[in-house]
Amino acid sequence: MLWRINVVAPMLLTQAALPHLRGRRGGRIVNISSHAADEAFTGCGVYSATKAALEAWSRVLREELRGTNVRVGVIAAGATDTEAWPEAAKPADRSRMARAEDVAQAIRFMLDASATASIDRMVVMPPGGPL
Repeated sequence: MLWRINVVAPMLLTQAALPHLRGRRGGRIVNISSHAADEAFTGCGVYSATKAALEAWSRVLREELRGTNVRVGVIAAGATDTEAWPEAAKPADRSRMARAEDVAQAIRFMLDASATASIDRMVVMPPGGPL
């Protein structure tokens, strides 16, 4: 299930959107990854693998689209206080987490980057570091 949501869905959405993005001035694709793509967290093997796969695919897509008006970026979020956080797996101190708004601001920053800058990957971590 995670593979379909975290890897296949972004690929299919991108495939559907690319013809429209290529026809526009400055199309953007922003994929949401996780700090778990880079670090090992107990009990997160499948999740980490899906996010690592999404990042690898995004890097290849970025190169395939280089020279076009479509840019590809990845936001890798650390622990973020959302309803998706698996409370049962590990109770967490939510006050130490980043907020969903922080991730949204990073996405906006990437989308607003000038045509002379490519932001390939941005990491958004809680101020206290990884949990």
